[in-house]
Amino acid sequence: MSVNAILPPDSFCISSAEGWIILGNPIEAIGELEQVSNPVKSRPEYLELKWRVYADTQAWDAALELSEGMVRDLPDHPGGFILRSYALRRSSKGSVEMATTSLLEAAVKFPSEPIIPYNLA
Repeated sequence: MSVNAILPPDSFCISSAEGWIILGNPIEAIGELEQVSNPVKSRPEYLELKWRVYADTQAWDAALELSEGMVRDLPDHPGGFILRSYALRRSSKGSVEMATTSLLEAAVKFPSEPIIPYNLA
């Protein structure tokens, strides 16, 4: 088991939230995510699922805010940068140009992350 593994019952809630998202029910996913303990709520796994709920419900401004927090608080994790660019593309506060600029920044910081050049193409 990884030292950084999310343990039960939080791991069960995370897994259930993922399942609800896959089934197309982000509202139930929110219910599962609300049960996660506070220390886990700062983990990328949790934050990415919460972002997905926002995306699935078209709450792009909230998705942008969450991803900007990820960029600030988890600067060595590429997920926040990638999710921020997706949200910037769709948020009322963003644009295609802002999303592209965000991805270009991410490309410099994470040159081996394959999804970044894919999204820039």
